[in-house]
Amino acid sequence: MDTIEEMCNVVKKATEEETKIQHELRIVFMDFTVDNSTLNYINPPVPKLDALEDYQCERFAIPQLKHLNSEFETIAAATGDLMQCRELAQLLFGKIKNSVHFGGFESAVPESWNVFGLAEIN
Repeated sequence: MDTIEEMCNVVKKATEEETKIQHELRIVFMDFTVDNSTLNYINPPVPKLDALEDYQCERFAIPQLKHLNSEFETIAAATGDLMQCRELAQLLFGKIKNSVHFGGFESAVPESWNVFGLAEIN
């Protein structure tokens, strides 16, 4: 019981101080020890790698979506938050036509969307 009470005191102290317990706490038979060689977490944490994207020709890639979103925000700031369907269609068809003639991955549309460039908006 003394061993468990000693461990509870360590946990209680960390809880009250709102700190993490970095070193592993061990109870071996009747002994309570703090194992300094084993860490529960690495401080500071290892930085996360950027997500890798599987490019597919029929879907927008993340940079393309970010660019499209910035265009929508620019239009919304100029015309108000209520964008008409016609304005949206004109933006998308203009984007399709421009991506056929001009390079640039971020401002382009997915390759499978290029067939819609043949249609015209009345």
